Amino acid sequence: MSEPSISELDLITLKHGKSYAIFDRNGDIAPELGLMGIYVDDMRYTSALTLMLGDKKPLPLGAQVTDDNVELATALSNPAMKDQTGADLPENSIHLKRRITVGDGLVHQAITVRNYNNVPVTLPLNFKFDSDFVDMFNVRGNKPKKALGKQEKAQITNDDTRTSWLYEGVDKTERKSNIFFSSVPKPAKIAENQAEFSLNLPANGEVTLYLEFGKFKDNAVGPGPKSYKDAVIAVREERAEMLAQGAQLEFSNNYLQEWFNRSQGDLAFLTNHYDSGMYPCAGVPWFAVPFGRDGIITAMEMLWAKPEMAKGVLQFLADRQAQTDDPVRDANPGKIMHETRDNEMSRAGMIPYGLYYGGVDTTMLFVMLAGEYLRQTNDKAFVKQIWPNIQGALKWMENYAEDKNWSSEQSLGFMVYQRKLESGLYNQMWKDSGDSIFDENGNTDVKFPRAVCEIQGYAYAAWNTGQKLAELFHEASQAKKYGDRADNLYKNFNDKFWNEKGEYYVLALDGDKKPCNVKASNMGQLLFTGIVPPERAEKVVSLLMSDKFFSGFGIRTVAEGEARYNPLSYHNGSIWPHDTALIAAGMGQTGHADEAGKLFAGMMAAAKENDWRLPELFGGFQEEKGFGPTAYPHACSPQAWAAAAPFQLLQAVLGLEVDAKKLEVKINPEHWRAEWGTLRIRNLPVGNKTADIELSPAGFKVLSNNDVKFVLSGTGKKPAPAGKKRMRQTNHKRH
Repeated sequence: MSEPSISELDLITLKHGKSYAIFDRNGDIAPELGLMGIYVDDMRYTSALTLMLGDKKPLPLGAQVTDDNVELATALSNPAMKDQTGADLPENSIHLKRRITVGDGLVHQAITVRNYNNVPVTLPLNFKFDSDFVDMFNVRGNKPKKALGKQEKAQITNDDTRTSWLYEGVDKTERKSNIFFSSVPKPAKIAENQAEFSLNLPANGEVTLYLEFGKFKDNAVGPGPKSYKDAVIAVREERAEMLAQGAQLEFSNNYLQEWFNRSQGDLAFLTNHYDSGMYPCAGVPWFAVPFGRDGIITAMEMLWAKPEMAKGVLQFLADRQAQTDDPVRDANPGKIMHETRDNEMSRAGMIPYGLYYGGVDTTMLFVMLAGEYLRQTNDKAFVKQIWPNIQGALKWMENYAEDKNWSSEQSLGFMVYQRKLESGLYNQMWKDSGDSIFDENGNTDVKFPRAVCEIQGYAYAAWNTGQKLAELFHEASQAKKYGDRADNLYKNFNDKFWNEKGEYYVLALDGDKKPCNVKASNMGQLLFTGIVPPERAEKVVSLLMSDKFFSGFGIRTVAEGEARYNPLSYHNGSIWPHDTALIAAGMGQTGHADEAGKLFAGMMAAAKENDWRLPELFGGFQEEKGFGPTAYPHACSPQAWAAAAPFQLLQAVLGLEVDAKKLEVKINPEHWRAEWGTLRIRNLPVGNKTADIELSPAGFKVLSNNDVKFVLSGTGKKPAPAGKKRMRQTNHKRH
């Protein structure tokens, strides 16, 4: 499947809920490229909407998206032309401001046209539009891009303000799209694919026209100033409500405030709201749906600051846990989904992604998140509710993921994967590209089933979580079984995956149990799982912080000098912010907060060069003074687990650990750097309590504890009393 590069084409994506729209910098949906449009449930409803001044294209002056990702504003002007009376219009004498927002399947536009001439003007303004009902997977993969079902001829309303299209998909679902113009000013003429306006502009006067297009709504009141304003307010209020939840961060360092505000805004932009709670979708535009692995890792990164997200993710995934064997969907009982989509091709069974389970790690991460959520919140009632799902996940690990093909009588307990059918994902961990698993000679023909190193760490943590939860729920025999499996895996993993000569954990074992002796970032993710002995953690951290891995911005996915190393590859030398954040989390947990601080500073520098937005990934080239990181052309931006990475990096630097049952927070302020200024964390969640704290070069203070106890690790000092120093309040705008 080809992957159109949104960033290379300099396109802009707006999203709300299950709909997203892709525009050029004029605010047009230009049909030439074949990928722009408004999509609802991954079906393109509008494939063209271009604004023209007569037969001429307006001149672009600039485009901006508001800090909260709610509105796109484009500025346009006229080329030298004549108005409809034949009078000359000098270039740049007409200004057009186009404001656009997306809400619940509709694009809303307000276009203000200002005449800067000293005489009245009759301006020809035309729209060309179309609706093609092409499934997103066909948009991305096929040329020409065609609808699969049957589309009826466009219908025009009697008042000449609305054109609509009806489509019957191959999934037997009817879909209807429309374009709807305001009645004042009203189109002079409307046809199946075009509307023409004749705007009477007074001298130095202006006119605003409104339109809506996308998914047809029977009860739509029609475009106008109120409906546009209401759409903006509704989206803005929804996102503001999410931003108000959880910890509030106030930095005296403007750069840090910019970074964290941008991250929170991007997460609010990407998050959908379901009956089960909030769920962060993976990334825009092509992955604006729930992915299991992405959602879990994003929730882990945000857990200390926003535990409500983890609860929503856990419930959503529990509701979709596999119940039967299904080779097409790579499903077995107890497995947690990889992704879910509601597009035409999935609903028709043409592709398996309606509810697809092709990931070996997601099920283990689900168990891990449940355990961490309990520790953060002490919400035993909810964890008890999903305990059958957790047990089902652990049973899947035992019955389906564990490699049984060993010559010894007792399994070594390694978790392996191999897709069931050729249509399934080839590699089924987070590095899911086809060439991400290879041996020391660069050969990618590694025999299946494959046992990848970080998966074993996830499994170890999942078994330990299972043991603790079984003990909590008084199931002693289950607790012992899970604990025994954890012990067995710990021993065998450290025996088989450790390369004694190079002092690192190998990337994987192949189907013959032969090691792939490759130095990859995968080993770094072992650190936060607890499977690495302390003496080996020292060696792993030292290797990861060497020039072979650490670029100055982040950790390369493969060490420089390895067989397939390429800093502009997808998984073999590039840098992924979420990967670096997970590695930093492990460093923080193993007593290497200083190294985690270097990763925090590196990622901050990378974000600064990208308008404070961390992309999905970027090039792994070594940092050079005065230069930012090299962009990866096909990266999603924003992307959920990249947006959440700063929160986990900050947690690692602070050594922040919450134990809600004890109403206790451990924190180590020693690695907070003076140049980062003062940080206040308001409403830090600790179970059903919150606390306010402050870190500064002068030390650590508890501003309000609300019965929460704080333990300073590494200092032996008690928290200082609250002072009266004032600082600016958090806001969610970039300055």
